[in-house]
Amino acid sequence: MDTIVDQTALLSLNSSVVAAKAKDKGKGFSIVSEEIRKLASRSGSFSENAQQKLNQILELAKTGRIRSDDFKAVYRDFFEKFNSIFDDIIENRDNYKSFLVVAQEVKIFL
Repeated sequence: MDTIVDQTALLSLNSSVVAAKAKDKGKGFSIVSEEIRKLASRSGSFSENAQQKLNQILELAKTGRIRSDDFKAVYRDFFEKFNSIFDDIIENRDNYKSFLVVAQEVKIFL
C-alpha cells in the first residue's frame, strides 16, 4: 500500500511540474495534479490507519493466544485435581467395602 501512496505522490509532483511548464495551457492539468495530490494524501492516511488497525488486531490475537494458553493450563490443573479426588473417592469406597466385610466377619464371631 505504501508503494502505491509513494507512486501517487510522485505522479502528483510530476504532473505539477508539467502543469507549471505549460503555464496557461496547463491549468486543467494543474487541477488534475491537485486532485492526484489529495488522493495521495488520503491514501497515505488510509494506509497509516490500516497499519494501525492491523497492529491492534495482531496485538489482540497475541493476547488471545496467551489467555488461551492460560486457560488450557487452568483446565489441565482442574482435571488433574478432579481425577485425584475421583481416585480418592474410589479408594475410600473400596476401603469402606473392605471395612463392611471385616465388620460382617466380626459380627459372625460375636
